[in-house]
Amino acid sequence: MRKPKNCWIKDNDQLDVAMVMAGISTRRELAKKAGLGYSVLTHLGVLPVSTLTAAKISKAVNCTVDEMFEKTAKK
Repeated sequence: MRKPKNCWIKDNDQLDVAMVMAGISTRRELAKKAGLGYSVLTHLGVLPVSTLTAAKISKAVNCTVDEMFEKTAKK
């Protein structure tokens, strides 16, 4: 069973700032550090991600999930 995708990035610019603060220069580098496919990061803001994916991205940029993502209600 697939996990529900219910986390939306709050602000792509905020992610870019967090990446710089974490010493990450590209989204491809972020994908590698987070253990995700690059396509997941290219769709941020367009498609929701799972809570696990949001946690991996947040951990890679030294932030909390609540700082970077907002959760939507389950349908």
